[in-house]
Amino acid sequence: MKKYLTILIILYSVLFHINTLNAQFRRFDQPVGIEDIDGNGVPIVDPFGEPIDNSCCTESGEFNFELYFDDIGVLLDLENAIIGIAQKKLNDWYKNQEDTFKKEISERYGKNYSTFKDAQKAFFRSYEENLTKVNENVSRIATSTSREGVNLEVDKVKYSNELYLEKSFRKEFLSELECNRNFPGVCDFTMGYRDYSIQGMKYRDIRSISQLDALRNNAISDFGEKHFKKIEAEFLTDALVKAMNEDFFLKRFTDAHLQYYERLNLGQRVFYMTALLTFTRTNVSSPFGIRIPQVVIPQFWNDDILKDLAKDFQEPLPVDALIFKEGWVNQQINLLLNFYGPSIANERLTYFKNLQKSILDEYTENIVDLFPDDAQRTTNLLCGSYNWRSVGASNVANITGARIIGSYRESAIFGRAVDFNITFPNMCVTIPKYRWYNGKKSLVTQAQATGKFNLAWRAALFSTRVELGNSNPGVKGVEALFIANLNLNLKILSPGSSVINRFCSGTIPNSRAKHCTE
Repeated sequence: MKKYLTILIILYSVLFHINTLNAQFRRFDQPVGIEDIDGNGVPIVDPFGEPIDNSCCTESGEFNFELYFDDIGVLLDLENAIIGIAQKKLNDWYKNQEDTFKKEISERYGKNYSTFKDAQKAFFRSYEENLTKVNENVSRIATSTSREGVNLEVDKVKYSNELYLEKSFRKEFLSELECNRNFPGVCDFTMGYRDYSIQGMKYRDIRSISQLDALRNNAISDFGEKHFKKIEAEFLTDALVKAMNEDFFLKRFTDAHLQYYERLNLGQRVFYMTALLTFTRTNVSSPFGIRIPQVVIPQFWNDDILKDLAKDFQEPLPVDALIFKEGWVNQQINLLLNFYGPSIANERLTYFKNLQKSILDEYTENIVDLFPDDAQRTTNLLCGSYNWRSVGASNVANITGARIIGSYRESAIFGRAVDFNITFPNMCVTIPKYRWYNGKKSLVTQAQATGKFNLAWRAALFSTRVELGNSNPGVKGVEALFIANLNLNLKILSPGSSVINRFCSGTIPNSRAKHCTE
């Protein structure tokens, strides 16, 4: 036996000196790694792609290779035999670690899991819930898309107000053009609009109806884009919340870990579980920064992936949004032309145009913009949040200290300027907790209630300013007119809402109004 061991040591040490000779028998110039194994985890192919003879190894794992000396190939056979017995012992150890992992997970969670799979599933779920915090990130994205929807509504109001003013300016402009044809240079019916603008151009610089038409079309396009994206953001927000509430994300990424684990070889599985179990127990900042070849921690999601997955829970976007999506109407008309002919296509096109007009009319009839002066715009806008109290089916807040500053003329041309600085000591604001859209009931969060009130305030500012151009109500009248416009615009944004110019009854907390310049 000593003789065989001595020969074994000598031959194995000589192995490095004959690699050049061995290379001519090999299928590959460089090692390709041990990937092919039999049912017991024993390699059947060596690192160079050559079959391994495992007859050296007994079932007990003892090494019993029998040397022979009539063929130089004995060296390769001996090398493969050594690799085979070493890999089998290592694979046996790998397999036993699943019991180690199960014991660790059971101790952590205080539960005796019957199988490793059950323990592993519980661990991966906890990992996504408490470490990567997938649901917290979904909530963050939903809050962001909800805020985006509110901002888009603000932008939409801006363009609808441009269209509102354009409509009234157009009437005066046409009259002025007609008048000046008969009395050149005498008529100036649009003096009151000079400092207003549409698409960045002051009305005083507009010289023709064709120029006005082009500006109006641009404003309609901008309005439509914001209208579509606002509804898209609202539907995505609802889908994210719905998917999260139905436990979709935790289940999805727990299964992703399980499937990934099953695709790994035995050694990779041990490194993977060890890395995650160690990461969750220690203060390592992130497993994704580990730089060990055997450890690859996949990132199963990011913000874009979460949004994309949530779309499976999203309701179809309504036609009154899609008609403003770029290219959608043309796509529908082309399909109708191909399948049903021009008669049906033209009928549908008329329907789409009328629907667009009705939506534009709804906004341009009811919501108008801010004061045109930049100083007044920043001075009067509200940017704060409020403490809402849930009362029945409504959110209620008592908002204190809001104010509006501005001026108007008693008559359009020669009237005396009337300045006002009006403070509203207390306003009791009520906004329903639920809204209905396309037959669906959804919750209005307190953050959304705040956004709706600030937006209604913004819209009411210029509603009041426009009306002051045709009346002389005095300072007290301005206060009453503004509250009426605030109620009107808040009801448009959230039907069933109200603003009362007094303190709320009961135990409603106070919320100090914060203006954007504060």
